[in-house]
Amino acid sequence: MRYLDDDLNFSFQLPEGWRKQEHTLIRTFTSGGCHLYIQVGDLASPEFADADERGRYLMEPGCTCIRNRQLGDEENTVIVDHQSRGDGVISAYRDGLLYSVSYDPLSDPSLRNAIELVLSSFRFPSPEKSQAAMRDAYADPANVALSEMLRQRSPEELRERLGRAGMPAVIQRPGYSMHAIGSGVNVRATSKGKRWWQFWKT
Repeated sequence: MRYLDDDLNFSFQLPEGWRKQEHTLIRTFTSGGCHLYIQVGDLASPEFADADERGRYLMEPGCTCIRNRQLGDEENTVIVDHQSRGDGVISAYRDGLLYSVSYDPLSDPSLRNAIELVLSSFRFPSPEKSQAAMRDAYADPANVALSEMLRQRSPEELRERLGRAGMPAVIQRPGYSMHAIGSGVNVRATSKGKRWWQFWKT
């Protein structure tokens, strides 16, 4: 399948059989027991513009850090795989935006094939389109509410804010970054137990 993001204008390919899940808080793709999650946003801190800094931040015992691969044609890319936990993340910085592709489980050969196809087929939008899309996103009340959620305020306040924005309520669960009530969709934390959003400004 070929995916073209309506909001940010990036695109990539996945093998046949992969599907995008609807009504999820982040871009989520599944095939059997394999999962792929994509998030794009601003940096939380300027040092994370450097791929080596991002790699050091994510590294821990049991991880493999790969710096000689590219997401599409972007050299500012680092890949960190957590072999013992069975998940990983591709982190690429381009035109002022951080692209993160998280995935699991590493033990499934079909996931490896999908990751290779994403790496080779990923196409970034023009800088103008990227910045225009981000400006539009920040003007959306739903995205503002999601930003508040990423600040990890109380669940009660989050439910109220997201409800006002017309979004499903969310709760924090141990070992997971978020859970949309009634959707059955879980998003796992990344390396060191860090949430996937911790590179992003909120």
